[in-house]
Amino acid sequence: MNLSPNFSQTFLPDRRLISLLVTFAEKGGGGNKREISELTGIPTGESTGKVEPIIYFSFAMGLIKASNDKGVWRLELSDLGSVVIKEDRYLKESVTLWLVHLLLCRRQNLQDPPKGYADAWFTLFADGKYRLPETFLRGDFQKLLLERYGDTSYLTSLSGVVLNMYFEDACMAKAKVLVKSDVVEGGFIKQPAPTDMSFYPAYAAYLYLLWDDYFIQETQISLRDFAEKTYCFAIMGWNDLAIEHWLTWMVDKGFLQIDRYTGSPIILRLESTQKVLDAIYSELI
Repeated sequence: MNLSPNFSQTFLPDRRLISLLVTFAEKGGGGNKREISELTGIPTGESTGKVEPIIYFSFAMGLIKASNDKGVWRLELSDLGSVVIKEDRYLKESVTLWLVHLLLCRRQNLQDPPKGYADAWFTLFADGKYRLPETFLRGDFQKLLLERYGDTSYLTSLSGVVLNMYFEDACMAKAKVLVKSDVVEGGFIKQPAPTDMSFYPAYAAYLYLLWDDYFIQETQISLRDFAEKTYCFAIMGWNDLAIEHWLTWMVDKGFLQIDRYTGSPIILRLESTQKVLDAIYSELI
């Protein structure tokens, strides 16, 4: 499913509404947007409403599979969604929020020019890694969107949705993905993904899901190629030391084998994706 740049309309990804939709998908739910609204309690209207934006967010976050045929939706849980709904149905854990954030920002495919599932988020956190200053203004972000989409009417509202969701308690504020600058008025600073070991299994799931998306036929790949093509470490905001600590943990857990004798390290996956997904919450106390 290809999402339009403005798929969110003006709506934020409210965790409560995502939970309602994912619970609905768990039951194999479907229908048109009005029927889904009646069955889930997610508000909608004739020409707008939250049902379809919440479907799009849940899909881009990797929680559901979704298809639409003439206005009728068919929804089901993804493998990740099945784990999340069992362990953290209401998306309260920071581990969950960081994982769905990383997936929301991921690249859609390996075609050029690079594009994200939720392309405005990909623009900010992947492309913006190299094109935005460390402390950036909303106007800086809007310039990137303008270059990408042209002078469309929704750029101001879209930039607001992307930034504001990380400061709303009902959405992603707990994860602290973005913080406001104390020095530059109106400035935002992207935070690196937490390096606490309790988050490491979620990042393992992230790596395996990206591998399945882009390199499903490969059992091993150059770490450099993986990082450059997926933008994974750019989105995570990690330096070489953070990457090395996590990779060492991955090897110790038996998730990866690393060959460092061929120039760029070669990573070899050793487990099934499902086993890695099942371990997402294994390090939480």
